[in-house]
Amino acid sequence: MPKLEKYFLNEIEKKELTKTQAIYFADQLIRERFHHGDSEIAINENWLLHLFTFLSGNSQNSLYTSNLHPNNILETSYALCNQQAIIFQELMKAIDIEYQSVLFSISENSKYFGHFASAARVDDNWFFIDTNLEPSYKIEDYSILPRLINGDKELFNFLYPEYAVDRIPIGAISVSSLNKNPARNGQLFQTITFYISNYLWLFFLFCLILSKLFFKSK
Repeated sequence: MPKLEKYFLNEIEKKELTKTQAIYFADQLIRERFHHGDSEIAINENWLLHLFTFLSGNSQNSLYTSNLHPNNILETSYALCNQQAIIFQELMKAIDIEYQSVLFSISENSKYFGHFASAARVDDNWFFIDTNLEPSYKIEDYSILPRLINGDKELFNFLYPEYAVDRIPIGAISVSSLNKNPARNGQLFQTITFYISNYLWLFFLFCLILSKLFFKSK
């Protein structure tokens, strides 16, 4: 992540980009960086996380095993919508631009559209950004986000024609995590299980040494 941030900041300075232009530069940068796919944590990297996933009944999905740490996400060329949003929001943080997450949860008959995107703010305008599904939106159009939140199905169907709907229920598109890491708890859980998975043997070794010293003294 530090390498990407350094490149991002250098390009902004070299091209003399405005804050709004920097937002769309980040959008394009991440679109070109990733293919659509999941960056997962391998079992040999974190066996405890995989054990928890199995015991929780989620062994058929990547709810807990999808990478949530920026450095880990950037190790592969694949990333899901929430993973790409994490990277985008880190870049916004690097240039002191406010950001938030945009959540889609649209149910219609037997169809369901769940998605994760971002928004970035310049002055009083929030610009909608989706690096993952890569919709064709007009650059610097700050009307997109409020229209989506208000359930503008024509706009939604224009942006996502393959997921076209007849209506968007109230609250199906919302924003959250203003200037906050949307995956903070998940990252913490993955970090804790990583250290236990990789360093639990040190605890047992320490206990073994203590027990030997104890019995030797006896």
